[in-house]
Amino acid sequence: MLTKAQEKATQKYNSRVYSQLHYFVRKEQKPMIVSAAKKCNQSINNYIHNAVITSIDNESNHSMYDMAYDTEYETTKSNLQHLLRSMGDIAFVIKALDEDLPVKMFRQNHLYGVYTVSMLDYLCRTNKLPNIKKYKNIRKVKFKNKIWPADVMIEEAFSLGNALKENALKNAIPEFSEHNIIEGDIRNVK
Repeated sequence: MLTKAQEKATQKYNSRVYSQLHYFVRKEQKPMIVSAAKKCNQSINNYIHNAVITSIDNESNHSMYDMAYDTEYETTKSNLQHLLRSMGDIAFVIKALDEDLPVKMFRQNHLYGVYTVSMLDYLCRTNKLPNIKKYKNIRKVKFKNKIWPADVMIEEAFSLGNALKENALKNAIPEFSEHNIIEGDIRNVK
């Protein structure tokens, strides 16, 4: 049993060293968490803490390439855009350059590599960062046919008119359109 002085010292130490997070779960999930914590001989707090730290470690150990690449173009685009949204512009640029992401993407699929370089160039321009000198060979690629967003292709397939196509072309980001990739908004991720 702690004395009042020990309790006060412990509280003072805890308030200086720790922050509280309030974690809400659905009522039916609480017994599962309690049971899992007991099986691991941990308090609920330690169990949740360890799960969060493990999740953070797993995310930080994954390369951007692993998190973004998919065999489908639209999925890869969406994955890159989600990474951008979760990381922020500057962190995205730094990590992509650090991991040489455009080259890794280009090796798997030229379109993905060009898309990634276009994205980086656009982010550098809009954030007033210096131009990236690397990736000159990737920048030389210009696709013969325009690469349209999926929603534009669907509209065309169902002969719903050219309004989306005209709008997409009008609002295309120059860093993409110079390669014949029609991209209007890398932040409007679905």
